[in-house]
Amino acid sequence: MPTWPSSLPAYPLLGNKGPFPNLTLASSMDVGPAKVRRRFVAAATPRECNWVLSEAQLATLRTFYMQDLAGGALSFDMVHPVTDQVARWRFKAGAPPTDEQIGTDVYAVAATLEELP
Repeated sequence: MPTWPSSLPAYPLLGNKGPFPNLTLASSMDVGPAKVRRRFVAAATPRECNWVLSEAQLATLRTFYMQDLAGGALSFDMVHPVTDQVARWRFKAGAPPTDEQIGTDVYAVAATLEELP
């Protein structure tokens, strides 16, 4: 199982956010409120993450994403930014990380990760 590279920041910047997992399904009724039922016992929990990386760290992230994770197809282990426990994560499908140069040798990187149950 790949693990988050030790040369990258262990935690995203403050302000990372994400909703609780959606475990329900709502069905419309002819009259009255929608019927709601539990659909899953567990689901992936998305978390928007941002990092500030050096050019070398950005290269490490690219290699990790493209080679170790097969372009984001594989999951990896990383410490959870809230619980401080190791959790299993993956990059959200169809949403690869984005980077923007914000200074000399400084890049802002954003990604949506999904914590797997």
